[in-house]
Amino acid sequence: MASAGYTYYYSVAGIIMPGKGFDAKKYRYGFNGKENDNEVYGSTGTFQDYGMRMYDTRLGRFISVDPISKEYPYYSPYQFAGNKPVLFVDLDGLEEGKKAIGFNSAIDVVAAGTVKAASYFYMFRAVASMAAGDKKGYEKYMECGLLLSNFASGTGPNTQYFSSTSTISQELNRGNRLVNYAMTEFSSALEEMGKTPEEYFNENVAYRGTYNFSPDHTDTYWESAEKHTDAAKHPVDLVFGGMNISILPIRNMESDDNEIIGFSITFENIMSRESLMYRSGENISRDNNESQPLSTQRQIFNFTFYTKEESSTDGGNQ
Repeated sequence: MASAGYTYYYSVAGIIMPGKGFDAKKYRYGFNGKENDNEVYGSTGTFQDYGMRMYDTRLGRFISVDPISKEYPYYSPYQFAGNKPVLFVDLDGLEEGKKAIGFNSAIDVVAAGTVKAASYFYMFRAVASMAAGDKKGYEKYMECGLLLSNFASGTGPNTQYFSSTSTISQELNRGNRLVNYAMTEFSSALEEMGKTPEEYFNENVAYRGTYNFSPDHTDTYWESAEKHTDAAKHPVDLVFGGMNISILPIRNMESDDNEIIGFSITFENIMSRESLMYRSGENISRDNNESQPLSTQRQIFNFTFYTKEESSTDGGNQ
């Protein structure tokens, strides 16, 4: 690997191979592009800062426990890159990731770095919440931090599904705001069409609408920024913006007329480069699930709304 006029040869764990490296005291970065801390062991490239943890290249291990080790019980809490350094890199001291294809432009590097910084902020808040005994706060900040981290690096699943009982869904729907918004929009549409729900769903499979968080029109920058101001307390307000809505009927199959007793409501959020750049840039697809920074990812949230209170089984209902 060549860097700033110097050449290094690394083992798969990251230690510079004896006799294969040149003096690089003036260059701060090494294996996987991470910053070296050469003062710890007194030699170049033996200790690195991965953001969330410090890494010992001599051992091929981190020197502290993974903050999200509970989510990966099949791994040692000190492992690096999922114990598969030939196939994967370690993103930030938290999780493995496929080796990135690279960035399309310098603007993307800055944008991904900004998103990554936000993910670190939430992850630190998660650790602080756990230390304070706030389990829901930990889950809320950690899930949002991981989603941002995955988007910045182009790793993780293309689509993630969240039930209404998940911490992130409950935070997103706090005060029943999403469900109320969807049902109000649907009711307004029915009133305008002059139809009942039964009449509408006899003619249509589903109702589709939008949740307008950042309105798509001129001079939307400040309006969008204002809605993100409480993101420190409510991280979902930074991670999620406008979403697509889909409403399906829930029918009583035991009744003669299969009456509608409620609705299944789905919200689809799309994390994309276009959204990040305020609709001024093109999106990046994730072909064959390959890692690509800022590539489009989706999050699906499912809620139910029952028209009869006694039928209610979901925290998002009324």
